[in-house]
Amino acid sequence: SFTENIGIMIASTHQDEESLVFPYIENISKMYPSINFFIAPRHPERSNIVFNLLKSKKLDVKYLSSIKDEGCKFLIIDSFGKMDEFYKKSDIVFLGGSFTNNGGHNPIEAAVADCVIITGPGVFNWQNLYDDMIKQECCLMMKKPKELELNIIKLIENKNLISKFKRNALSFSKNIFFEEDKLLEIINSKLEHNA
Repeated sequence: SFTENIGIMIASTHQDEESLVFPYIENISKMYPSINFFIAPRHPERSNIVFNLLKSKKLDVKYLSSIKDEGCKFLIIDSFGKMDEFYKKSDIVFLGGSFTNNGGHNPIEAAVADCVIITGPGVFNWQNLYDDMIKQECCLMMKKPKELELNIIKLIENKNLISKFKRNALSFSKNIFFEEDKLLEIINSKLEHNA
């Protein structure tokens, strides 16, 4: 079935955000046992906190740095420089910093990697970008963590919906690179946020 190969990435989560999101992720993993989850905390030094949170729920969780193959359901990306690789393995990406008051994260890297992008409401650092992406159906914005579960299930159950959002996000990301002022805005705010 289509769900066999689905990868879901929970990217750039901040402190307290995992505990908001994981109960719903756990529900999804029980409904669809073959889905793989890749979890990348915004600060890799928090990986052990995230690991313990999942372990306490008796979930099959491992650190990327400690495994040879990726045969586990919840893989914690505990090293820098791996995001692109896992965006490429994912069909659906939830971008964190958006249910906590951190202003969200840049969706373009996930869009370039052909992912369906989901975010919470708090994306003030990238507001214009997200507004455009929502208008053009490249991205789904959830008001509450509970909606994450409902929307991910809707996507999992509808291959055409996944394809549509992926297609739209990819073409949006390509167009961005032709709109110089937009690109500069992204680059500048990326520099500020990473400082």
